[in-house]
Amino acid sequence: MSTVTARPIFRDRAVEAHRRGAERDVLPRLVSGPILACCWALVAVLAVAAAIAWSVHVPTYVAAPGVIAATGARLHAGSETSSAVLFVPPDREAQLHPGQRVRGQLGSSGRFVQGAIAIGSHPLLGPDVVRTRYGLSGTDVVEEPVRVVTVRLRTAMPASAYAGTRFDARIEVGSRRLLAFLPGLGNLLGSGS
Repeated sequence: MSTVTARPIFRDRAVEAHRRGAERDVLPRLVSGPILACCWALVAVLAVAAAIAWSVHVPTYVAAPGVIAATGARLHAGSETSSAVLFVPPDREAQLHPGQRVRGQLGSSGRFVQGAIAIGSHPLLGPDVVRTRYGLSGTDVVEEPVRVVTVRLRTAMPASAYAGTRFDARIEVGSRRLLAFLPGLGNLLGSGS
């Protein structure tokens, strides 16, 4: 019978290399390179979108019903300018000033006209006084006390043809940052200009 020598089956160098490798921390690679690059690209796109939303201002408006006034003023031969009167709730009056832009729709025709506030508010008038003074029928235009604001329309049109026509206006009173429209951020960013 032959004797088997008691030699280790692993070389000493290999055992030592295995020990050194086992002592190092090995982090598993959970995400591949292209997915990691896509995640960073998404973060960059979101940062750019947030910067754009911070810099973009959206106009804010006050809506006011009104009518086209019965008389027009002649600017030069053959052209006539119209004016409109708007009925503004007293709590919105502080936001309105002469020169502010106004855009509105004439009746149900779909025609839009532009103008600017010419004269600020008049004394507070009740619904009955407004209906009588401006020849309004029904209660759909004025239902509560209002202040009357005069608007000079830029669109030339015969006042006699449009006198008494309903005019649904939007008055530009300022602007807000686009981010202010997100819930919760509006209070943090303030109301804008």
